[in-house]
Amino acid sequence: MTIEAKTVYFDKKGPVNTDETLQQANARAAALGIKDIVVASSTGATGAKAAKIFEGFNLVAVAGAVGF
Repeated sequence: MTIEAKTVYFDKKGPVNTDETLQQANARAAALGIKDIVVASSTGATGAKAAKIFEGFNLVAVAGAVGF
């Protein structure tokens, strides 16, 4: 069996890449038949975006731990 995957590099770091990252993850999950998705979301912004992009998937947004 041969598996090919695409790698995406961003010019800059930060939240500006969130939408594209979620879109790429959605496409890959759909291609592989993955239905369970977990995202980290400190403020809830990524979780809210993921909820729109991963419609029809089982999505869990995990908040960061306080005190580290």
